[in-house]
Amino acid sequence: MATYLPDGPPPPRPGGSSVMMRQILALLLVVVAGIFLYRIFFSDGFSNAFQKPKVIDLKYVPSDFQPNLDEGATLAILAEPEKHRKEFDDLVYNFNVSLLYHVASRMGLADSLKRRLEPEYRKQHEFLKTMYFNDFVALKDTTAGLYESW
Repeated sequence: MATYLPDGPPPPRPGGSSVMMRQILALLLVVVAGIFLYRIFFSDGFSNAFQKPKVIDLKYVPSDFQPNLDEGATLAILAEPEKHRKEFDDLVYNFNVSLLYHVASRMGLADSLKRRLEPEYRKQHEFLKTMYFNDFVALKDTTAGLYESW
């Protein structure tokens, strides 16, 4: 009796695509169950698992940024920041506080929060004024790039 040895790939098994469909369906069920469990355990519980997200109402608040800087005095300070260090620090302080109030107005923050802006900024000002001064002086000095690369 002769045995038949096929030269090509084996013939397709019947129902091969149904096995793949079962795997895809099982994967889909696992993903849906995972999302469901995540919403139950990491939200406020089962009662909030199917609630719609809260609607956020955004309102445009017109507010043009006006730093209120004297151009002549500002140019004199920026021309020689080492000579006018105190004035440079005041310039940085006034500009940043003006910018914070501008952003607070654009965000529509309450007055109680706006009153806390300046005291909170004072905590950061020592670091920021030094950083601004060093960066500004480094930008003014044309040899700073050569010095740093050397």
